[in-house]
Amino acid sequence: DRDVTGVQTCALPICLQERALAIYTQFHDTPGMANSSGILGTIYLNRGKLEEAEECFNQALQLEDQLGRSSEMAQTNLSLGELYRQKGDLERWEQYFRRALKIRERLGDPEALAVVYKHLGLLYQDRGDLHRARETWLFARGLYLSLESRSQVQELDALVSTVPESAPDTA
Repeated sequence: DRDVTGVQTCALPICLQERALAIYTQFHDTPGMANSSGILGTIYLNRGKLEEAEECFNQALQLEDQLGRSSEMAQTNLSLGELYRQKGDLERWEQYFRRALKIRERLGDPEALAVVYKHLGLLYQDRGDLHRARETWLFARGLYLSLESRSQVQELDALVSTVPESAPDTA
């Protein structure tokens, strides 16, 4: 796209990340390529450009694996899970969240684990497995409680309150 003066235009965040990715690629800067691919994937995801986001996240995941960057791999798996949630593919959503969970458990970061468990609860809720959703949210709440993260505890309290204690499994 070009404006009336003939200058190429695009949405600024996308344009900047695409340029950054091109520069990192030109100089074979693998960490920079991985970072830019992940950021660009997130921008595309937030704008509903799911195919472009998927391509970027897969590239980032491959590069992060080459670099041995576990924490970043976990985050990219979460992003891919969210992408598949938006596509309505609950199986792949769970697959990517479980990969992220496995990495986060190995790294031992309770805050990052709590994020994964909170989202897994949403998956279970979407599947109609309300009992499992509630249990998962209560586990995440306990992690946030140990971290003294009041806002996250309140958010999980709100989620838990949507499901009765004796919620039947409808999955």
